[in-house]
Amino acid sequence: MVKDGLRQRATLAGLGRYGLLDACDEWLREAADSPRPPAAAARRGRPRVALVFTGQGSQYAGMTATLLRHCAPYRRHLAEASAALGELGGGPHTTVERLLTGERPADLDHTRYAQPALFAVEYALAATLLEVGLRPVAVLGHSVGEFAAAVTAGALELSDAADLVRARGALMGELPRGGAMLAVEASEEAVTPIVAAAGRGRVLDIAAVNGPAAVTLSGHAEAVKRAAALLREAGHRARPLRVSHAFHSALMRPMADGFAALAARVPPGEARVPLYSTVREEQPRKLDGDYWTEQICAPVRFDAAARRLAEAAPTHVVEVGPRPLLLRLLRARLGEHTALACSAGPRSTGGELAGVVAALHRDGADLDLSRWYGPEQRVRRPLPGYVFDHSSRFWWTTETAAAVKPASTAAEPAPAAAKSAPTAEPAGRVADTAADVDLAALVRGAIHQVTGHDMAALEPHADLTELGFDSIMLMRLVDEIEQVVGPVDVEALLPKLTTVGELIDHLRHAHPAPEGVPS
Repeated sequence: MVKDGLRQRATLAGLGRYGLLDACDEWLREAADSPRPPAAAARRGRPRVALVFTGQGSQYAGMTATLLRHCAPYRRHLAEASAALGELGGGPHTTVERLLTGERPADLDHTRYAQPALFAVEYALAATLLEVGLRPVAVLGHSVGEFAAAVTAGALELSDAADLVRARGALMGELPRGGAMLAVEASEEAVTPIVAAAGRGRVLDIAAVNGPAAVTLSGHAEAVKRAAALLREAGHRARPLRVSHAFHSALMRPMADGFAALAARVPPGEARVPLYSTVREEQPRKLDGDYWTEQICAPVRFDAAARRLAEAAPTHVVEVGPRPLLLRLLRARLGEHTALACSAGPRSTGGELAGVVAALHRDGADLDLSRWYGPEQRVRRPLPGYVFDHSSRFWWTTETAAAVKPASTAAEPAPAAAKSAPTAEPAGRVADTAADVDLAALVRGAIHQVTGHDMAALEPHADLTELGFDSIMLMRLVDEIEQVVGPVDVEALLPKLTTVGELIDHLRHAHPAPEGVPS
């Protein structure tokens, strides 16, 4: 049940009936403990949402498997990405879809599978958010995450991105192993001289600058080991990363030529949503084959991209990936914002994406929540109406209606028929004349159109409140009836909204038919 445009919103998400009941209980506990209601007022402007796409290293076996079972649009979009990627090699029928559902278990640490699987998951997560109506103000991708970001921004077609990612993962996977990577808690300025000293003729590069004191090194294993020792001597913390290859280093160059030949065939695309590049300082107008080839060996300058992203002033940042790794890095660069993650990693319940949608809607985003469900689940169900207080009644009578008529019509003589209006017959009387049957059929048909109830349930004694009648249904009912009987006095009609029979009787006496014409 959704009422759009209201400034106070409480939107809850849960998996299944019991998940929603738990969410309601939690909301009520917050309401009891807080002097202010936990429903959030919509901000002065709509939420400004930035999507950030996680890179390699966030993958794990069975990622988003629970979400696949519970979320129809995510399942559909993942199938689209899997079909675009095709078979990944390493065995017959090895597709992303089958890898994630466990039908074809594989080592997702192997880059041949990891990169396509990450791309498919991130594309499907973002496509699901777009389907419910999210319109991001910016996107930013870390390493391979930039491909899903580019598709989301409209700079790459899904099929072209899938070809590039599949080739990128396969070509990197064919390179000899032996590289290493190191996460360092130090600034780029502090790390640069140590990289020069530890290289000694071996490959050692800065692979990523993720924050003011977050740098990643990549290269030959012995050079990385020497750099780790020197960094610790200088008082910096350094942690080896579990990787199959030395990504974003000169050790990737042997596969770059083969990739460039494929990338050159992909038409350059222009982003329709601002895409903050982690490869180049300037925001590229078009992403062509040269850009995607350059990205392979170039360092990921995530921190610089985050500083530029801050200029877009996002109010919400959503991390699109199987586990959140970037939100912590963005805290140092962005102003006050709400951080949301689409998945919590191996401990994910599958409900986090619904939680993101709920949080954005609560904070003022106009989303079409019905799109979260599959077509077969979008069933209109009549809900019980409001419980009204009947202890005091203020009836709208003929005398009160005459008292508030405009002065210009006060002097007009009342129709003769009004003086001799017949006394209303008991509500719920079963019609026994042709005129009565016609009017009864009109009203019952209109109620059927408005509420969806079967005609058999619309007997004269049927209680309109129990049928779920509300103010919106009333106006739709009036529209239906006025097409036949002419203008209807809604205020006079309101007291008669008790049973189907009383409504029919009221309309019969308020709109008497000319002699010989069925009413």
